[in-house]
Amino acid sequence: MMGIWSKNRPEWYMTDIACAAINFVTVPIYDTIGINSVKSIIQKTEMKVCCVEAEKLESLISLKPELPDLNILIVYNDSNLKDDIKKKAIKAGYKIYLYKKLIDQYKNKNIIPQIVHPFSNSEGDKTGSTTNNNTNDASLESMRETLKNNKPKPTDICTIIFTSGTSGNPKGAMITHYNFITFAQSYLLDGNRLGIIKYEVTLSYLPLAHVYERLIEFALPFFGAKIGYFSGNIKDISSDINALKPTFLITVPRILQKIHDNIMGTLKNKNIISQLLVKLALKCKRKCYAKNPKKFNHGFWDLILKPIRNRLGGRLRIQVMGSSSMDKNKLVDIQMLLSTPISEGWGMTEVGVGFVQHRNDNIKGTIGGMFSNTILKVIKVPNMKYDPKEYPNRGELCVKGGSVMVGYFRDEELTKKSFDADGFFLTGDIVEVNENNKYIKIIDRAKNIFKLAQGEYIEPEKLENIYSNSIYIEHIFVHGYSYENELVSIIVPSEVFVKEYAKKHNIDLPYEELLKNETIKKLISDEIMSASKTYKLNGIEKIRLFHLTHIPFSVENKQLTPTHKIVRNVILESYKTIIDELYASRTI
Repeated sequence: MMGIWSKNRPEWYMTDIACAAINFVTVPIYDTIGINSVKSIIQKTEMKVCCVEAEKLESLISLKPELPDLNILIVYNDSNLKDDIKKKAIKAGYKIYLYKKLIDQYKNKNIIPQIVHPFSNSEGDKTGSTTNNNTNDASLESMRETLKNNKPKPTDICTIIFTSGTSGNPKGAMITHYNFITFAQSYLLDGNRLGIIKYEVTLSYLPLAHVYERLIEFALPFFGAKIGYFSGNIKDISSDINALKPTFLITVPRILQKIHDNIMGTLKNKNIISQLLVKLALKCKRKCYAKNPKKFNHGFWDLILKPIRNRLGGRLRIQVMGSSSMDKNKLVDIQMLLSTPISEGWGMTEVGVGFVQHRNDNIKGTIGGMFSNTILKVIKVPNMKYDPKEYPNRGELCVKGGSVMVGYFRDEELTKKSFDADGFFLTGDIVEVNENNKYIKIIDRAKNIFKLAQGEYIEPEKLENIYSNSIYIEHIFVHGYSYENELVSIIVPSEVFVKEYAKKHNIDLPYEELLKNETIKKLISDEIMSASKTYKLNGIEKIRLFHLTHIPFSVENKQLTPTHKIVRNVILESYKTIIDELYASRTI
């Protein structure tokens, strides 16, 4: 097995493709994952080789006594490798190789046998022939023969992707070559729903350790697409987009939400004429879009909106969004502002990408149709109100098909629990299917839904999506105990917009103290009540008890997954005392 522990970079992608070609199983490790999880993954897989960034060496040096099997480290960015760290790693028992030197050493030696490509016109390239002067080198011939025998079969494991999702318990999904090939094949056979054309340009910034980004990067070369890699800091993503000027962007709701809020927040500082023109442009484009879902462009209004579009490079023509849902109105607004469709989709590590919306489908809040390699069923959820035989048709989504994993690594018990008797994978996602089975909407994870003392079920993700539409709310965690009769929440305010509001109201305090100010608390409370009214939430869904924190939810503190979903158990553990105090405060 070959581990890969690094941010997205060209070397990551090339390592992955090379390993697939010679039937090496890759084990990607999230760049921002905690050190204990890194140790657990390496120990469980007993990997002997890992490709890493130089910055990871110190962590691996400290772990070496607990990692007896890991002996070889291949360093991607040797320019960042300090001599003293390299010496410590060698002393700890690692063999250190530099990726670039290995490439330079073997790049002209054709270790892998040359096979005639079906579209090749070359007469000189015969099956098994070589095009170098090293054919008499015994060691190279031996390596070549070994790799030739290592040709993968479709059913062989290609990769083991460890995911803790939102539960915090790492498990390794075993994905075969067939799983990956099936997705690419289905996408092509199902009519290229996103409208990808030759020479698209995309920015790789969502973790390649996640199946979402990885599947799309596997599929894009079929179209001759170009992939640019981000600088490594998610905070600089806007600068990276401006520099690359992508035509195709893979994204998640949290990123789109920030883009929308930044655009609208900046607009507030413009003169009244500019504000009116943008609002009028949005209104007119929305009307055109409602009549014709293919209508994203408008000659005159696009000129008005061009400076906004240019903030994301000015060339975007396709966006695809996964991970979770987002406010429908904001989605439409971003489409109109950027003159580009946003297709929603659904997938998970164990299933791959199962659903993607057609670019001309204007029914927002749905995940589109499944791919031809996938079949689904919706089943009743025990002890809950969800039953697909009742209206609305709701239940747990179950999926079967060529892209579904073969099981969890060294965990037969969990694998058996995850599939039903008919071979359907139990996703744990609660969905709603419309009357003619044309549209599917994700409601929440079954394990996230809870009851309050009144017996009412609460769908926390739905409420979090609604309340986070406020420009003053960056993140929100909604919770409730089964013995309590109302909800509480932990809120991460948007620092930029809260500070701007405080300045306008002559409140001069450090940010942490600002969040304790009654004027700011009232601002957030008013935003919650406004959203409750706009979305016609019932009384039990309105939040009156909340705590404002200056500490962001992040991947680094394990309160967000790499695709920016909140990790409920970690946040609950971190804020349990505060949540208990919020409930207790009602009696004071």
